[in-house]
Amino acid sequence: MIWLKVAGFIPSVASMMLLIRRAWLSSRLRRLHPPHSPQQPLGALQPAQQPGRRDGFKEMLADEQEKLARRSQQYAGVKLAAELYERRMQRFVLHDELDSAPTNAKVIYLVQHGEAAHDVWCRAELAAGRTPSTSRRSDGSASANGLHDPLLTHQGEADAAAAAERARQLPQPELIVTSPLRRATQTALVTFADAISSGVPVVAHELCREAWVGSEPPIWDSHLARDALIKAYPLVEYQRYAFGEEDPPSGPVGPLGGKEIDDPLWWWCATPYGWSPRGFDEALVAEHAFAFVSWLMRREERTLAVASHAHFLLALHHACLDASFEQPQVLHAGELRRIIVCAEPAPPTTGHYHTNPAF
Repeated sequence: MIWLKVAGFIPSVASMMLLIRRAWLSSRLRRLHPPHSPQQPLGALQPAQQPGRRDGFKEMLADEQEKLARRSQQYAGVKLAAELYERRMQRFVLHDELDSAPTNAKVIYLVQHGEAAHDVWCRAELAAGRTPSTSRRSDGSASANGLHDPLLTHQGEADAAAAAERARQLPQPELIVTSPLRRATQTALVTFADAISSGVPVVAHELCREAWVGSEPPIWDSHLARDALIKAYPLVEYQRYAFGEEDPPSGPVGPLGGKEIDDPLWWWCATPYGWSPRGFDEALVAEHAFAFVSWLMRREERTLAVASHAHFLLALHHACLDASFEQPQVLHAGELRRIIVCAEPAPPTTGHYHTNPAF
């Protein structure tokens, strides 16, 4: 099996990820689940459930709402547990206004990609009474149907154009970070087209790709080979934070029947720090999100933009941000949200754990 390395990733995060694994989490998570707070969200979530605005969570089917509500609590439990057992030495606190925030605060624009081909396919499967499912073991029809690294639909392009209108009303970011998956990249390039035309750089980063739980990720969460992406999107830098192709152990592999593994992280169900033999669990997703936010907060830019996916952004909110939310933070297709974040030291954990009355 492989060990994966990318310049710029932090090896020390591996220790956190190995310590907060499934067995550890299952034995402690029940008592660490915070109830949904009746308060309004803390910090500057803009837009955030304002009258007349779309609500990504309420637009989901009931079964999906239940799953994401449970997962948001698991992410919040991982955050509390990681602090309690001193695996996180800092917090990322939301603030209402940049002027009143500490000097190290950053403005981060979060954008959820627009509708993509797999979204339409999944809805059709559900309407037909089938459970949408594709994986590494799928046949070639998944690729033929446009489910491998799917593109935006016409509606998705319209979603991105609407986000671009909102972006024009905000100060330009100094750096744009996108998931290497094409639907997020397309959304980033459209939403921040004005900033890009003025010279703002765009980088693709594996840590903000879509999150999955388990050992059989769907094929739509696999990206094309890095060389193909570089050719398709020359304005995006892939070399530093996106993995390149890899030779398979023996012969063609996967539903695409290629001679190379285009997306090693997806194929091996691995992390940037090494192979994960049991696949991903909520704790590993949470630590990925925390590692990504840590990377953002260490950068010198004060205003950044991130184009990503619903499940990853759910983990970013609930596993990383120090705030209370009245419901799972699910961005709708094409939503652009501004948050103001400041890194602060985590509280001491000796004796009473004062941020949670359960301790």
